[in-house]
Amino acid sequence: LVQKNKKGEIIGGESFMIEAPGKSLSILDIGKETSEEGKTILSVNNDDVSSVKWFDEAGDIIGEASSIEIEGGLESRHYTAVGFTESGEAATGNITIEKDFGISRLNVDRKSVDIDFINPTPANSSIEIVPIDYLKNVIATEVENGAQSVTINDAGIEKGIYTVRYLIEGTLVDSRKIMIND
Repeated sequence: LVQKNKKGEIIGGESFMIEAPGKSLSILDIGKETSEEGKTILSVNNDDVSSVKWFDEAGDIIGEASSIEIEGGLESRHYTAVGFTESGEAATGNITIEKDFGISRLNVDRKSVDIDFINPTPANSSIEIVPIDYLKNVIATEVENGAQSVTINDAGIEKGIYTVRYLIEGTLVDSRKIMIND
């Protein structure tokens, strides 16, 4: 480290050594389980770690224990765990939890649209089939709570390009484009 005055002349300085930690920790192993209530439990599986801090993707601390319980979500979520040893060394681990709800498969023909879901649908779920030009009628249907799939039978679906929208409590969860041909 060199000190300079306002004229740029060297007027002093210091030197020091930085030593690497004696023991390097590996990346933290993060386990994932589902509780009986359907919540996700994330846990750090590393005996060398004495304390853990969990961060969400915004960088906010969401827990300070070896395991945390998180709620399901409509979007994928990313979490980081930072583990510390008694001597202050740190290791990190990351995990991404995929979204809990969405469309897994669509099968389309002129008379029907078959939709399979990633997981059973919660209450207040609905499907909308929206024409991209908005000149045709929107087809909307409520989806039964716990449904794994739904079939929309409608011989009135005209030729064109549509967006199939999956909503939960009015919030768009997933959408797919489809084309209806003759």
